[in-house]
Amino acid sequence: MTLYLLFLLTILLLFPPIKSFTMLTPRTSADVQLEIKDPVDPTALTQSKAILSELRPSSTTNNNDDSLSSSSCDPKALLSIAKRLGDIPSDDTNASYLVSKQQCQEAFD
Repeated sequence: MTLYLLFLLTILLLFPPIKSFTMLTPRTSADVQLEIKDPVDPTALTQSKAILSELRPSSTTNNNDDSLSSSSCDPKALLSIAKRLGDIPSDDTNASYLVSKQQCQEAFD
């Protein structure tokens, strides 16, 4: 009987009951605030609209706020912005960034 009690005490010391520790902090409804945030940072939105207006100069002449309206993209502006943001090397002036239909098909397959 003593050995059995010693075994039980050892188990309780090694594996305490779950109630002895808390993994989550209990909260009441009064502790929680309803906060609706804008999912897009205002600075990032302003910067992205400026980049789009560089890429699509005709979209700035339209008086709508839809920056994703269908208009053509200026290829020179695209290369300039890509170099400025570091997406492509700025010192490589002779590189071609055009990809043929065959290269696209090979990459897809």
